[in-house]
Amino acid sequence: MFTLNCSRKAFVNLCWREFSKQGKVAPHRHFMSGKVLIVSPVPALRALFRVRLEADYFRVEVSDGFEDIFQKVESANPDVIVLSPETGARTCRQLCRALKLTPGSAGIPVLMVLPANDPPVPEAFSAGADDIVLRSGSDAMLTARLRHLVRVRHMMDGLRLRGEAAQVLKGASVHARRSAYSDDQPVIRLLPGTQFDGAEWSRQLSVGGYRTVTSGLDDLAGIDWSGTRACIIGHDPESGCDGLLALSEMRHNSETRGIPVIMVLRGETPVLAASVLELGASDFCEARMQSGELVGRVRAQLRNHRQAEVLRRVLAEGVHLSLVDPLTNLHNRRFAETELERMCRAAEAERRPAATMMLDLDHFKHVNDSYGHAGGDEVLRCVARRLREQMVDGDLVARLGGEEFCFVRPGVDAVGARRLAEAIRSAVERTPVLLPCGRRVDVTVSIGVAMIPAGTRPRVEHLLSRADRALYASKAAGRNCISFHQAAA
Repeated sequence: MFTLNCSRKAFVNLCWREFSKQGKVAPHRHFMSGKVLIVSPVPALRALFRVRLEADYFRVEVSDGFEDIFQKVESANPDVIVLSPETGARTCRQLCRALKLTPGSAGIPVLMVLPANDPPVPEAFSAGADDIVLRSGSDAMLTARLRHLVRVRHMMDGLRLRGEAAQVLKGASVHARRSAYSDDQPVIRLLPGTQFDGAEWSRQLSVGGYRTVTSGLDDLAGIDWSGTRACIIGHDPESGCDGLLALSEMRHNSETRGIPVIMVLRGETPVLAASVLELGASDFCEARMQSGELVGRVRAQLRNHRQAEVLRRVLAEGVHLSLVDPLTNLHNRRFAETELERMCRAAEAERRPAATMMLDLDHFKHVNDSYGHAGGDEVLRCVARRLREQMVDGDLVARLGGEEFCFVRPGVDAVGARRLAEAIRSAVERTPVLLPCGRRVDVTVSIGVAMIPAGTRPRVEHLLSRADRALYASKAAGRNCISFHQAAA
């Protein structure tokens, strides 16, 4: 792939002229493929990489190694870092480990270019490399792998940014979380083209500590995918083994869509490489793979998948926190207003009434003043539990703030709404709340009800305002009672 048989300067100049003749060098074009940082102590090799990758519309930055790599990472923020073999095998792995342990570069994929003779494949993956290519490989393979790593980087960054944004909405911080599953001995599903391939893959993976289950390519529908952490599929067009069809089916199945898939290719691998990745493969390698390569690629994919799962969980938790009140675990006002808008649309479309109730705890300030915020918090949690006990499918219960709650039930008329409000009032009043100090305190609630007439669609703010006015009427009537907005009485 990158062989220097003449003087370095003459070779680089020759490459530049040849690419220019073909119209492939466009220093001022808009780069679409991503930004790559090339790390090599050899100036001629850095220049050669720049020429080749800019021809494929990558933006290229260069570094000579330990001296300036971290400054380059900080200033350039590359999508992928490429470590060349001229750095030295040991130094290359040390660089990779350092990059993966540094917060500013830990999330950047690293591709190692390994020497063709006796490449240290297992060591490269153990050092944290996300992918490898051999120096003797084709340019098409390098380009396909780089573009795929750029896509992976953008996907991970998107998850990370959305997770951070969701956490910021609630004032929480993003921190590392353990994966939801243990990788003590993950199950790797094998879909080989031949029985020999399956036996050989199983042997290699068992040495790496993985448990394998082998299935036929024509038996996808009958496979139990539970517990499967990764899948390896063989593809050999000459023998009629169409692994691309199996890959396509997996990516269209919701149960298997998120499982990392490594394709093992026979035939014109450079031609297939880009197509395989575009179809949704997580990685690929040639059937004549290097020693330890399959285990290394599986390990890298499991590591990346685990990181993506952590980021998705952070995002889900952030969204949850932004919509849920942490004290009572009820939905908060932001969610309630959005959901109430949907319920108003449904009342109009389905021509069904609905009841909206505003609830306020009576004399709650006295509880806080007498028993402290710990006592007040326990009262709020207890009332929230009693409200949840009154819920049925389709109901909305939320804490709007302070000691104020909202309860919405679709499909009930005024009679049903009064019956529900009385059940809630009675449930809150019935049993005193046991406080952390050991004392028990009586709690009552005032309720204001505003109806959504069937076939109508009131504005949410008007609906809440009507329920709020009814609530004040309950307070004025002596508390611990129910009032309806006059228009719905």
